[in-house]
Amino acid sequence: MPPAVTAVTPANPGDPANPGSPAASGNPGARHTQLWATGPMGLDDGVTRIALPAGHPAGHGALRLRLTVEGDTVVAADPIIGSVHRGAEKLFEVRDYRQILALANRHDWLGGFAGELTVALVVESALGMVVPERATWLRMVLAELSRLHSHLVFIGAAPHPDVPPVSPRRRIADTSAAVDAVINVLDDYAGTRMHPMVTAIGGLRVDSPTGWEDRVRLAVRAVGPILDEAAAAFAESAVAQRHTNLGVLTREAAEGFGATGPVGRASGLGSRPTPQPALPRVCRVPARAGRPRRRSGR
Repeated sequence: MPPAVTAVTPANPGDPANPGSPAASGNPGARHTQLWATGPMGLDDGVTRIALPAGHPAGHGALRLRLTVEGDTVVAADPIIGSVHRGAEKLFEVRDYRQILALANRHDWLGGFAGELTVALVVESALGMVVPERATWLRMVLAELSRLHSHLVFIGAAPHPDVPPVSPRRRIADTSAAVDAVINVLDDYAGTRMHPMVTAIGGLRVDSPTGWEDRVRLAVRAVGPILDEAAAAFAESAVAQRHTNLGVLTREAAEGFGATGPVGRASGLGSRPTPQPALPRVCRVPARAGRPRRRSGR
């Protein structure tokens, strides 16, 4: 298979260890990168070692991975972060609090509001600022919609472990309708589908548009049945067996990595108190693994 021609110089272009680098190709002037997994292959011991280069469709941005594979199971992954690290900490240092919001927003492209909100909460706490009640509640709604959107995209991307494999590979659950319902109301508020940028130090830049709350209720009602369908699909025996005991993170390892949120709870770590003031007033944030429970009478 010939290399895919692109207009982008590969990460670490002078590194012969990079399979897509000009140095590795023997042509220093070449401008290409391979978009498929390459060697070295350690087949003699039953373990395959694959270098997943930058630009591979299964990679993230410029992330490179050294994978150790047994059969069709990845048993180890050594990340080579390279230019993935954008130096956000140093960028923060030369900007004021308002400018930081735009940088934090881009840490998670599927849940951008959470990044900008986190910065605002830290600054407001340090300055002793009191956020208006309406802004507090709207922030909670936006944060939950953003989180829901991120999770729905993740769930909807999981391939079904059909045996024998079906081509094209089908998904375990189709969450596209739910993703559209959530992203549409976020777009309605922020005017963009990816980077909301509606948070301001001390509140929100703008109030919700007329009728927005009713449209959110409709979106949430549309998402509910799709979540039930997804839960049932993941509970199927073939799917459940294939996804059991994958990527297990022990409590000790989770503590060492500083894991938080769903990953930390799944490993047995307690949750930190939520900095979002409105959330505990509508649901009980779990201290262990499990789903938040809605408070009765609300």
